[in-house]
Amino acid sequence: MLVVRHTTTEAGAFCGPCILSTFWSCTLTTAFVGWFGFISCILTPVFIIANIWELIQSAKLVGWRKVTVAVVMVLAMPIAVIMMLSHRALSHGLLRR
Repeated sequence: MLVVRHTTTEAGAFCGPCILSTFWSCTLTTAFVGWFGFISCILTPVFIIANIWELIQSAKLVGWRKVTVAVVMVLAMPIAVIMMLSHRALSHGLLRR
């Protein structure tokens, strides 16, 4: 099995909706596929934080409200996954209350 880490950079003059679209595309791809491999487990959170930072830097074009919603959603994803897994483990009797 061959696993390769692939890094891309999006460059150009983007409008507000294009910035959000690119942010979600890159961040969700990183969040769901970026964990395979030892080095990738370390770099994935760094890349996600870098994506959030770039989105905050472009808040004037996107709008602060949309940026805030996007950041909260990205930060809430791990919490939602943990809650889902713990609920599933409780319902199957793998954990005790």
